[in-house]
Amino acid sequence: MAAPNPSAAPLGLQSKFFNKMDWLLEKFGSKFIIGLSGGGDSLALTKLCAEYQIKNQSAQFQAVIIDHAIAIGSDDVAAQAAKQAQAMGIDARILRVSAKITTSIQEEARKRRYELLNQAAHEYGAKTTLLAHNFEDQIETLLFRMLRKTGLDGLAGMRDVQASYDHKRGETFILARPLLDVSRDSLRKYLAENGIEYYDDPANENQDFSRVKIRKTWPKIRAIGFGESKLLKIRDLALQLREVSEKQTREFLSTNLIIDAALSKISLNLSEENVNISQRALSAIIQALSGKPYLEQKKIESLCTRISEANFKSATLANVQIKLKKAELTFSPAPKRKNQTQPSSIEYSRLRTAIYALLNDFDI
Repeated sequence: MAAPNPSAAPLGLQSKFFNKMDWLLEKFGSKFIIGLSGGGDSLALTKLCAEYQIKNQSAQFQAVIIDHAIAIGSDDVAAQAAKQAQAMGIDARILRVSAKITTSIQEEARKRRYELLNQAAHEYGAKTTLLAHNFEDQIETLLFRMLRKTGLDGLAGMRDVQASYDHKRGETFILARPLLDVSRDSLRKYLAENGIEYYDDPANENQDFSRVKIRKTWPKIRAIGFGESKLLKIRDLALQLREVSEKQTREFLSTNLIIDAALSKISLNLSEENVNISQRALSAIIQALSGKPYLEQKKIESLCTRISEANFKSATLANVQIKLKKAELTFSPAPKRKNQTQPSSIEYSRLRTAIYALLNDFDI
C-alpha cells in the first residue's frame, strides 16, 4: 500500500470534487477561471483544482484575484493570493476595479467582481468560472432571502451551476459552485492539513452588513429548533418546484418564442399561459437581451400585470423595450437615453441558447 500523500485532499472531498469537475469539463470545456480572494474557501478551491489538474492534465486553470481597492492593503492581499496560487501550480492574474466604490459597497463590489470575472474568462477562452461558496454560505443565503420575503426561486438557494449571457461579448458564461455541499470546517481542516495559510477578511465580522448579522444570529435560530435540516427541506421543495417550472417554461418557449436573427426580431405569444410560466419566460428573455445577471421578481410581476391590462401598448425593463403587436409581444433594446452609454450589439443567433441556459438547460 502506498504511503498517504499529505498534500492531497481527504478522499471524500477530493472524489466528490473530481466527479463534479469531470462533468463541468465534459459539458463546458477544459478551461476554467477560479475566483480567488485569498480567503480560506477560495484557497481550498484553488488547491483542489491543482490536484484535479494532476489527475486530468487536459484541465487548465487560471486563478483571478479581483482587487476592489476598498480596504487598505488590498493590493498586498491580492499579491499574496496570486503567489500562493502559483506555488500550487495554478496560473494567476490580478484585476483591479478602476472606479472607486463608495455606495452600496457589497452589492456594487459583487457587480464589478462578476464583470471582471467574465472579462477574464473571455480573455482566457474559458466558459466556466469556479466560485468557492460553501454549505454555510448556502444556509446564510437562504436565511437572507427569507428575511427579504423572497419568492420560489430565492427559497431554492444558490445554484450549483448557473448561466449568464454577456451580450457585450455575445457569450454565455457559466458560474459553478463545486463546494456548495462542503462545510466551512471541512475546508479549514483541509487547509490545515496542507499547511495553507489564508487571509481572514475583517469585513466578515462587520455587522453593518446584513449577511454578517445573519451569520452571527444563526446559532440562536438553531437553538430554538430551526436548524439546517428544516431549512434544507424547504430548499429541496422549492428546488423541485423551480425545476418543474423551468421545464414547463422551456417547453412553452419551444413553440411560442420566435427569434429571427436576420431581422433582429424577438417575439412571444403569451396568450393562454399561466402567470408563473409567463413571468419566468419574460425574465429569461429580458435577462438575455440586457445582460443583467438578476431581475427583481416584483418588477417582473409588475410587468406581467401591465401586459395583462386591456390598454397595454409598451413598457421598458432593464433597458429592454416590450411592445404588444398583433397579439404578440416583441422585445428590442430600448432607445438610447441622453448621457447613456451606447448599448452593445446583440448576437440574435445566440439568444435562444442564452435564454434556455438561464432556464437551467445547458443541452441546447
